[in-house]
Amino acid sequence: MSDRDERLRPAYGIVLPPRPVPSSDITWALVVHVLGGVLAVIGLYHNLWVLAALVPAIVLLLTSRTDHPWRREEARNALNFQITWVAATLLIQGIAVLAAVLLVGAHQGTLALGLFAVFLLIQSVIALFDLVVSVLAAIRTRNGGGFRYPLKLELVK
Repeated sequence: MSDRDERLRPAYGIVLPPRPVPSSDITWALVVHVLGGVLAVIGLYHNLWVLAALVPAIVLLLTSRTDHPWRREEARNALNFQITWVAATLLIQGIAVLAAVLLVGAHQGTLALGLFAVFLLIQSVIALFDLVVSVLAAIRTRNGGGFRYPLKLELVK
């Protein structure tokens, strides 16, 4: 497809490569997709560890900058998706801590605990969404096709 056909491309889902992809590229892309989702779930239990979800995609993106275009594209898509949801997770964590501190300072400990639990539930839903979509991406990538993540910001070009 050319740039003129951009409107014909799906917003997310399967993206077929223009030529056969080497199995090593498929394996690396699969690892990056799965690791991003798993590290996002680990980030639920260790607050700033959610940033580790960015590392696999960054490493693959930097190592395949010139000689592996398909692998670079998969890493770029995974990185954009992980950046979006890591930022959302960190924002929710920050709001939860701020709200808890303010409410405890106002002697509203019960409300603070309830609000903190709601924010933790929202963060858990985000992490599970991240994991499920990352596993779907890995499955589609394993079959030799690419994957376009839904609901991501295109920050890395």
